[in-house]
Amino acid sequence: MTEEVIHGMEWSHIAANEVSLYAGRMEETLGDKLVGIYIGGSFARGGFQPATSDIDLLLVLSGAPTEQQTAAIKQAHQEAEVRFDTNFAEASQARQDKVPTPIAFVMNPAGELLRPRGGAVDFIINRQDVYEAGVTLAGKRAKEYFKPAPWAVLSQSLEMTTPCIIGQCRNSVL
Repeated sequence: MTEEVIHGMEWSHIAANEVSLYAGRMEETLGDKLVGIYIGGSFARGGFQPATSDIDLLLVLSGAPTEQQTAAIKQAHQEAEVRFDTNFAEASQARQDKVPTPIAFVMNPAGELLRPRGGAVDFIINRQDVYEAGVTLAGKRAKEYFKPAPWAVLSQSLEMTTPCIIGQCRNSVL
């Protein structure tokens, strides 16, 4: 095997272990408030690249986390060996077909806790990705818990998100 393949396999193992550790910390921190943990993006689809990829997670909660729980979430996020991009949404928010979608908060790969004013414009895209290809770490299977996003809502989210991806975002609700 080439060194690149071996290194890739090593990183896949490290990343999978980090996901497991992070999920365990979330279960411990959130307890009964945790409804489900889902992986989407390149890690779920098999295209994870350690140099450029983050791991997209969607956590569904039964209620807003306390300040103490939020601090523990932030600490777990910052201590991880891989970059996580994690959406935290209450159950009532996670199933909404609305753009922007009101969510509890986002922990971005830089370890910043963001509370998007008015909601997250890309949440519907992330939810759809989890529905189509996601991996369930805790809770009901994604296809049992979520419904497919209506095309009109998904396309609205894509239209609002695309300018941000190419660096022309006028409003910071991502």
